[in-house]
Amino acid sequence: MSVEPRNLRTRAEEQIAAEYQARRESLPGSREALARRDAAYAAYAAVGLPHRRVEAWKYTDLRALLRAVPPLAGEAPAAMVSEIAEGDVLAGLDRARIVIVNGRYRADLSDLRGAEALKVENVADILASDPARIGALFANEDDAMLALNAALVQGGVAVTVPAKTELKAPVEIVHITASTDPASVATRTIVSIGAQASLRLIETFLGGASAYQVNAVTELTIGDGANVSWSRLQGEGREAVHVGSLIARLGRDVGFDHLIVNAGAALSRWQSRIRLTGSGTRIGFYGANMLAGREHGDLSLVVEHAAPHTTSREVFKNVIDGAGHGVFQGRIVVE
Repeated sequence: MSVEPRNLRTRAEEQIAAEYQARRESLPGSREALARRDAAYAAYAAVGLPHRRVEAWKYTDLRALLRAVPPLAGEAPAAMVSEIAEGDVLAGLDRARIVIVNGRYRADLSDLRGAEALKVENVADILASDPARIGALFANEDDAMLALNAALVQGGVAVTVPAKTELKAPVEIVHITASTDPASVATRTIVSIGAQASLRLIETFLGGASAYQVNAVTELTIGDGANVSWSRLQGEGREAVHVGSLIARLGRDVGFDHLIVNAGAALSRWQSRIRLTGSGTRIGFYGANMLAGREHGDLSLVVEHAAPHTTSREVFKNVIDGAGHGVFQGRIVVE
């Protein structure tokens, strides 16, 4: 991140420090997972929240914008979950549904009919049995929000798509934040798609009216010859803060199309780092900030062409009403 450590912490950083110390022993996982959490928290604490002197965060000074950080969310009130779920923008679409509530996988609310070929695991269980699987894709990343997610992660879901699987209907991963009081959520999604598989994924984020905060990280691997469409719809509550990260590794002859729509949250950032490791791979990234009032939406993308004969196409738009602030920044690296 190329910034100097600081001695002074903001109020939000003090609250993060207090919450981690209070919760570190009770968060899910083995003793190995706790050691990994401690290492991740130390990496975050060395630099603190991202700010404008961090090049990748130049236009979204999170340290200045984030005045407070509430405690991690507990169990969600069932009635509130149902009320938020009624705002389903995909109602009527035939799809399998994987449900995450307050950062935790809810098998009881999920519906995998038509997607029985998928293997779906609870990240909390992986933290207990094999924590080295968590964060494998970004062991060398130095982003503070990735590190903070690794320290505080409450759970999430791991989805494995076997090779040559072809699903007729899309699969939705829906994240619901439901809390009567301000709360924070740290969740992890791990998706591994086998060679020559074909899949349409939809990821949605919904929440209530409280001033909650979400730090969501997705790790994605796509095997050789697979074709994947991934739509990400951010429709958080109007008082929410949403920081999402996608770290992806794509194999040879992959087709990958990714649509991102920011249409909620007072403050949102979606950052993607995509590495193309095999020749013949094609990706398309399409995004839109749809902002109103004083909303701030940041779409940031890094594409690394690490193999010859790979192509990428990027199209991003801002639609802003009022005093909203839309950001797009992109970087393409050819190795």
